[in-house]
Amino acid sequence: LGASRAQQYKLLPSEIPEAARTIAPLEKTKESQAPTQQHFQEVQEDLGDPEKDIVQFFSRVFYASEGDHGTVQVKLMRIGSLEGTCSVRCKTVDGSSKAGVKYLYKEAVVAFGHGECLKTFDVHLMNDDSFDTTLDFEVEMARPKNCGLQPDFRNCTVMIYDDDLFPSNRFKPEVVMSEEELHKVGFSLLFAFIRFAFTHVPTIWWKSTLMLLLAQLGNAYYLMTIYLKVYLVDVCLNIKDESTADHLFVPGSRRLTAILLGLAYVLPNFILLASDLFE
Repeated sequence: LGASRAQQYKLLPSEIPEAARTIAPLEKTKESQAPTQQHFQEVQEDLGDPEKDIVQFFSRVFYASEGDHGTVQVKLMRIGSLEGTCSVRCKTVDGSSKAGVKYLYKEAVVAFGHGECLKTFDVHLMNDDSFDTTLDFEVEMARPKNCGLQPDFRNCTVMIYDDDLFPSNRFKPEVVMSEEELHKVGFSLLFAFIRFAFTHVPTIWWKSTLMLLLAQLGNAYYLMTIYLKVYLVDVCLNIKDESTADHLFVPGSRRLTAILLGLAYVLPNFILLASDLFE
């Protein structure tokens, strides 16, 4: 059946278009080849000598907890004859976890002696009492000496699990005991959550403050309309008291003052509408 189908879809040379049968060779200049050769040479130098022992990470992903004795051991393995000595340089690279916050930056040379096949690159973790999601950083190898690097295993990811309670460790006894105990600290738990949200999400605090201010525009407009109504009756339309002329917005003109009061009453509604659309 396979042979019959192959024969069925086989094209004769005469059935192939002339444009498809005639393929012009691509002309490559020395200028176009130079960057490719240079890039290949840089990659080869960075990977070391593939004819010698290969050094790679024991795994692509390592897992650690904040409370794991303060360190995470990233294992490196050497594959080959194990003869002589070799070394690579390892360093940490920030991911969602930042150096100085969840771990300490480290860069060091990991050396293998004669006959050694396993080494560890220890990274110090920083333990705190603040809850975080699972964060990660990377460890990468470079500058191999008397060895080569496996391209797919020249870097690895370290996942850090947090050992703190959400939103705060203050409520650990209540969480362990029962749900009824949590109801007793309900407001404290709510305030702890608000504090956690404000400190861990940078945009929440200023957006929340802005929303509170915009929400007060309606109250400010209401108070302003009360003042405008009192001013309109007691000053602008009070023609019996000649002393009110000294308090007009437009001196000597009650009509223009009344127009200004009308604009002050109507125009803020557009600002309120814009703030509602923004919210």
